[in-house]
Order: sequence, then C-alpha cells, then structure tokens
Amino acid sequence: MKRYFIIIAISIFSLTGNAQNMIQGEPSREMEAKAAQEAAEWTRELAMSLEQMELMEDKIIEFAMKKDEVIQSNLPAEEKRKVLNNLQKREYADMRDILTRPQFLRYMEINNARARRINERANN
Repeated sequence: MKRYFIIIAISIFSLTGNAQNMIQGEPSREMEAKAAQEAAEWTRELAMSLEQMELMEDKIIEFAMKKDEVIQSNLPAEEKRKVLNNLQKREYADMRDILTRPQFLRYMEINNARARRINERANN
C-alpha cells in the first residue's frame, strides 16, 4: 500500500497541464515545460549529454501522460496500483536504455531517496 502512495505521489508531482490535451494524446505546454525543466535538472545531476536530455524529456512526458490516464481512469484502486507499478518498471527500463550504467545507478539512488521522503511524509 505504501508503494501505491509513493507511485501516486511521484506521478502527481510530475504531472501538470490540462487533461483535454492529454486525452487527445498531446502534452500541454505546461507539461512540456515541466518535462524540460525536470530533464535539465537530471542533466545537471547525471552529467547527461544533450541527446540523453532530449530522450529523457520525451520519456518524462510519455510516462506522465500514461500515469495520469491510469490515475484518472475508473479502474479499481488495486488495479490502478498494479498498472502504475508496471508503468514505473517500464519507465525505469527505458531510462536504463538512455543512461550509462553509472548514471542509471545514480538516477535510481535519487529516485529511491525521493520515494523514502514521500513515504516518511505520508506516514507522519
């Protein structure tokens, strides 16, 4: 159950933009701006190349839209949790393809630390 809240919290944190554009399959300008900002932060943190940054930005948008679609769906909570967990695994696999091994290990370390902080806040 904690994992479900963590995934939801991270998903909501990373989502912005208007739902109509996302339903139509297009990210909003706000979402694109947020993804660009997040990719730039990762670039600084992981010393990524410009190509890696652009690929990551695309993946951030892609998975934010997919996660939002699941969150907004009428699926039962348990099913949403399963789908979100699977999406997170796919996102990590895609990031593993974009990043070098040392970059990916650092990426996972940072994400795990964020998840722990979110979990601590949820438990307090």
